[in-house]
Amino acid sequence: MGYSEVRCRLCGVSFNIGRIRRPGEPQSEGWTSVTGPDGFALASGKYTSCTIEDGYQIAVRKPKCWMEHERDEALINLVDNVEGEDEDDSDYYEHVAGPNCKNESGYKGYLITAKEMKGCNTLQCLVRKGSNWRPEPDDQDFELQNNYFLTGISDHMPSRDIDSPKLIPARHGVDRAQADDIPCIHMYDNEVAMPFHTACFDIFMRLSRLRFGHIDINGLMSWYNLEGEWLSVGTFPHDPNVRRSASQWWEHKTGLEYLATNPIFIPRLGPSLRSAIQDSPSFNTRAGAFSLPEFPSIYRSSSNSRTTSSEASQDFFQALPVELRMEVIGYLGSKEIANLRLATRAFRQLPIYLWHRLLREEMPWLWEVWSNDVPYIWTTISAASLKEEKAAREAIDQELTTLRTVIRQEIPEMVEAWIQAEQDLVAGRPNSLLDSQAAALKTLVYSLPVANTNWYQLYTDITRHWSDLKGLHNRRRIWKAVEEIIRRIRMYREQGKVED
Repeated sequence: MGYSEVRCRLCGVSFNIGRIRRPGEPQSEGWTSVTGPDGFALASGKYTSCTIEDGYQIAVRKPKCWMEHERDEALINLVDNVEGEDEDDSDYYEHVAGPNCKNESGYKGYLITAKEMKGCNTLQCLVRKGSNWRPEPDDQDFELQNNYFLTGISDHMPSRDIDSPKLIPARHGVDRAQADDIPCIHMYDNEVAMPFHTACFDIFMRLSRLRFGHIDINGLMSWYNLEGEWLSVGTFPHDPNVRRSASQWWEHKTGLEYLATNPIFIPRLGPSLRSAIQDSPSFNTRAGAFSLPEFPSIYRSSSNSRTTSSEASQDFFQALPVELRMEVIGYLGSKEIANLRLATRAFRQLPIYLWHRLLREEMPWLWEVWSNDVPYIWTTISAASLKEEKAAREAIDQELTTLRTVIRQEIPEMVEAWIQAEQDLVAGRPNSLLDSQAAALKTLVYSLPVANTNWYQLYTDITRHWSDLKGLHNRRRIWKAVEEIIRRIRMYREQGKVED
């Protein structure tokens, strides 16, 4: 069959996204995940068509002696140092992107940062509860109320014909899941798990709460199973750029880097959100958005209007009281408002709060404007950090076991106290998931105060810097895809096809 890629059922993008780091970046910022989370862009192979003129370089990632070290060997020139080398050694040479890199095994480091791509390979699944399923302390409320539960997470999705993803932690005893975005392939399996990016699931949760008033997992899984055929999955109306990139292997096309960005944690959005929040006691959203001294800075009632009779006779809109002007504006979008301001002086000045509505209507996926929900907790942690924590805990537990044996043999009277101390140590271990969420929330602006935000400033910041906000591009894309899923869930529920 060959390599057969499983993709996120919600957004349609691969779980095995690569990045080719640029010179000066640490090894951790260059990876390819088709062969596993520790892979990297090779200096040779079918994906490489760069020349010396493209400015790319090579780093020795794994020396022949396999000695452990973290820093790169000196970057070396392809022609002078690689040609003629033993073919078996080619797996040690990493392709490091130049400004004009043509390597297609990952998105180029010159075009997207590793921070922007945080979590692009993190996957999680929903699995049907078995008859022996029992609640656990870290279950989400919706897991208790629906017929499915969440697995742990993984940072690599194997080919569907080779293996299933390894999950950490093994929630409810599940350390592997038969995950596939096309469940009909596994017609002889009792249950297939639905795979998704944790960030995509965050967006589903938000939209489900917004449209249904709750997180409708039964509805989601009903849709997943009802549209589980090749044709249904293949014809789902994902963004055209997803279709352009989805081949046997994910095609990392230049200019489409936004498809791999994190839609929750967007590095370049934070400064705009923080800057829009106003601390001054004199700030008022009824103030005029524009610096126009000849117009009132605060929108007053019609009794305080300064429009003269001569102005009103020349301009019908200026004869209207402020309340009616605002009523008119309330039916218009940003483009219509811009045209109206050119046509009449009555709308030259507008209150800041107007852009709160425009943001909600024109950018509904900018949930910081209208919601105070914190990010989905599993978006704040990586499989790699959980693996490191597990290894560290296992090493400590092994050492404690050894010491306990020594104490039992040498100081038997201390065994009981030692065991109690061990239990206290284990009970006092921090919850890495809660800690990671708390750390993320310290720097993330996830909600904006309605009365203390300059909505006009935020709107203009986003529109002016839209090309730099790749994460928002991706958020909008996923939002549209999930909106369509929500629509279909509602349709299937009306048809009586959604399980309760």
